[in-house]
Amino acid sequence: MTIGEKIYKLRKAKGWSQDYVAEQLGVSRQAVSRWELDESAPELQKVYKLSALFSVSCDYLLNAQTEEPMAISPETSTAKKHPKHMKKWAFVLSIVFGVVILGTLAVLSAVVPSYMESKQEVSREDIGFAYDIPTPDWVPEKDVMTTRIEVHAFLPFLSTYHLFWLAGIAVCLIIYGIVSLISIKIKIKA
Repeated sequence: MTIGEKIYKLRKAKGWSQDYVAEQLGVSRQAVSRWELDESAPELQKVYKLSALFSVSCDYLLNAQTEEPMAISPETSTAKKHPKHMKKWAFVLSIVFGVVILGTLAVLSAVVPSYMESKQEVSREDIGFAYDIPTPDWVPEKDVMTTRIEVHAFLPFLSTYHLFWLAGIAVCLIIYGIVSLISIKIKIKA
């Protein structure tokens, strides 16, 4: 049995794709495909990584006469037992973490006061003095009056305490998790 046939057999036994093996070894999927078709052979360093990934000895991979894999101890193996399962959990945790951040910000916005500014243009006639006293000359013809209003709302809370960056990170985590989960489902169906 050639090294390519052994790599193919071990990969299929683990249920891994060529993409996954390539990602673990830091090579392209095409390189793994060429190895499996015996169009090329992996470098010695890659053979060592393959043996660790598949939990077999380098001798098994390199020796054409060796038909049965000699397992190496689990302590030296770097193989991951459930790579797709672990990725799904990482993406789900990304979504949960983003939702927790947004939820915390929403609760804080309901409890902690924030402020909005209301601006209104006023003229001399709008400013009235008691007892029909004429408006003094030092009062400008037109002015802008600003009023600060206390509110309990999400966007003014983010603005008052400069937290738009944190809300942005939370939204990005949620979007990243959802898109990644969808892409995994598409790869599984393909």
